[in-house]
Amino acid sequence: MMLETYRHAFQRFTQNGGGSPAWLRPLREAGLDRFVRAGFPTQKNEDWRFTNVQPIAKREFPLLEAPAAMPTVESLRPYLFGHEDWPRSVFV
Repeated sequence: MMLETYRHAFQRFTQNGGGSPAWLRPLREAGLDRFVRAGFPTQKNEDWRFTNVQPIAKREFPLLEAPAAMPTVESLRPYLFGHEDWPRSVFV
């Protein structure tokens, strides 16, 4: 069952600390519990009646491991544009 795969991935994530503040853990646990109880939505759910999520529900999305190092300006340089002194935002 795919939901159990996500539960196990979450447990591995939290065992490693998750790199998050302590107050966030209970919120994440509550969100996962709700997701496991409800499962993936189906077209029988009113809000999802026009969207078939079964292709997503059947596919496993493994949790990524933490990067070995934080990106540096040098590693991001090929993706930069504009002036050197412009502010930069990096979304991962």
